[in-house]
Amino acid sequence: MTEQLVAAVIAAGGVLTIDRQEDKTDYEARVKAANRLNKVPAGKQLVHRRTGPSWRTWEIWLEDLPAWRTAVLEPIHAPATLHKPHPVVVTLRDGEKIKRIKGVGTRQRALRLLQALAAEATKRGYHVRVARNASPTYSRRGEKEPEADLTVTKDGQDVGLAIRQEIERAKHTATEAEMAHYGTPRFRWPPKYDETPTERLAIHVLGRFQHWQSEWSDRTGPLEERLAQILQEIELRAEAAEADRLAIEAAARERRRQWEAAMARAKLDHREAFRAKVLEQQMAAWRHAGQLREYIAAMAERIGSMDDAEAKAATEWLAWATEHVARVDPLDSRLAMPPDPEPKPEDLKPFLGRWSPYGPETGYYR
Repeated sequence: MTEQLVAAVIAAGGVLTIDRQEDKTDYEARVKAANRLNKVPAGKQLVHRRTGPSWRTWEIWLEDLPAWRTAVLEPIHAPATLHKPHPVVVTLRDGEKIKRIKGVGTRQRALRLLQALAAEATKRGYHVRVARNASPTYSRRGEKEPEADLTVTKDGQDVGLAIRQEIERAKHTATEAEMAHYGTPRFRWPPKYDETPTERLAIHVLGRFQHWQSEWSDRTGPLEERLAQILQEIELRAEAAEADRLAIEAAARERRRQWEAAMARAKLDHREAFRAKVLEQQMAAWRHAGQLREYIAAMAERIGSMDDAEAKAATEWLAWATEHVARVDPLDSRLAMPPDPEPKPEDLKPFLGRWSPYGPETGYYR
């Protein structure tokens, strides 16, 4: 089936488009199998991604292998004995985690493997220290990862590493002694499995940005032969983490640049809207003043027909009304550009679209 997938990609002109709503095939598993079993052309790998507006559309294509997959790695040799061990290995040797490995020989081998990795990482200029485990981490499959034994820091990025003894589990058959207290307060359900420590070890590289894999075990070959690839995995993850950090910072800078530009436009738009509003208000005031003047003219005409006592009171009112119209008519005052307003954050919201006036990361929608 993997050969058919590769053939279909080639037949499609290099990019195979799939509607997952109609085709329920597990293409992700097929892509992984084709790459793992070397069913792709030499120097190539199959890649897949979701594309288009719907998650149902997938694209699968062939691309050149990345350089790290074809790099020739210098072997890392584990020492036969712990002569002048790395300070981190000394600390681990005396700690509880390594002591949990059963069997003196297996425990010593674990320390020698860690010594090889720690010494080579230090030789390459990386910082190696005993891990400080604050909170559990999880693999891409959502499984809880083991606590790190040591941490390698490259390019300012920490990558954890753990070594563990593999355990064989067999279904437990309850003994008569275990079942003797069944039904009494002293009864405890017997364990579901019997666990037996083996001589096999597994090394785990922890955290994000997996390249090769996250676990190497004696089950697939001696760990001594995989140390170079394990350290390469640590390097690749650190480099990817640093690249991700730089990309996040660049994206944040770009968002801030866009936000500042949006804020500048919003302030201009707010100012223009303010000026337009002032103009509308002046026009309304001017029209209102014109109506008042018509009324004042009618008042004056009416006063002319009043007796002296009545006209005196009306004339006083007429004088105030005339002064009032002069005050409210914008054409009777100095005409000038209104002072620019000092907008509050909420005033700018109608002009910002997807942005928030409180910052580039607040209420931001892509």
